[in-house]
Amino acid sequence: MAGNPIGFRGPWGTSYPRNLRRMVAGMSEDEWVDRLHTRKTRPPMPWFNLHAMSERDLRAIYRFIGTLDPAGEPAPEALPPGREPATPYIPFSPREPGSETAER
Repeated sequence: MAGNPIGFRGPWGTSYPRNLRRMVAGMSEDEWVDRLHTRKTRPPMPWFNLHAMSERDLRAIYRFIGTLDPAGEPAPEALPPGREPATPYIPFSPREPGSETAER
């Protein structure tokens, strides 16, 4: 919940896990619930799962995160496709069936 400077790179560009501790420190509980029920983000954030969560559960997550220090640094900004990240990253690329190399 403190973010990570390791990116996830795919057709969308490169995205980074956000520092939720810092994010929660800067918004109200109602803003948190609204954001998680309406926002669509880049991978790896499972926004579609957050949209399906109950308001009660989202409020419980907000309150839990609020008990933690707002420690850590902000995550790097997302990069558009074609820009090479300066940080380490995990490649997420679609593969055609049968394109994997055979194990030896």
